[in-house]
Amino acid sequence: MSASAALKQSASPEVIESSVPGMGRPLPIKLSRIKRYEGQPRKEFPPESIEELADHIQANGQQTPVRVCTDPASKGSFILIGGERRWRAFQKIQDRTGKEPMVNAFIEVIDPKEHFKKAFIDNVLREDLLPLEMAESLHRLHYNDGESLSALAKLVGKSTTYVENYIKVHTLPDEVKHLMHLSRPVDIHLNITSAIDIA
Repeated sequence: MSASAALKQSASPEVIESSVPGMGRPLPIKLSRIKRYEGQPRKEFPPESIEELADHIQANGQQTPVRVCTDPASKGSFILIGGERRWRAFQKIQDRTGKEPMVNAFIEVIDPKEHFKKAFIDNVLREDLLPLEMAESLHRLHYNDGESLSALAKLVGKSTTYVENYIKVHTLPDEVKHLMHLSRPVDIHLNITSAIDIA
């Protein structure tokens, strides 16, 4: 069993994120001071799931802090590392109530070059990325950030062949990748196995 799979089975997402060592206590930050990370590996955020999360936070409070780092381009502002679903849910809550909420956040000091990798790890630990998101992320980490295939395989708890296959999927023409979109009916949806065969 991979390390990421073991984490998923042994702990809830809340426990995984709250148990990061050396994080200290989360601090309340105004929603307007937190920006999304434009390089976020996850692209799909189903509106219904965000509405449900907003309902849950309003009823039970924020159970898991988001993770942020300071924004070097804007003093007093922060950029998400992990927790965009919660950040989006708080935006829904602000729309519903007309009041700006406070978001509990762990503040980390990171090398800007490591931002994408940390966001990628956060997604892998909490919930599987969609195949195309995984393919794009692995391609970027390998070719842009210089991560070796073996290092990426260890990172995601998979084989180097898995990593190589997903990297190849990212190079498929957009017309082919469009066939993998979740909005397509099952009978005309291209699955990852077929996409790998094509690649």
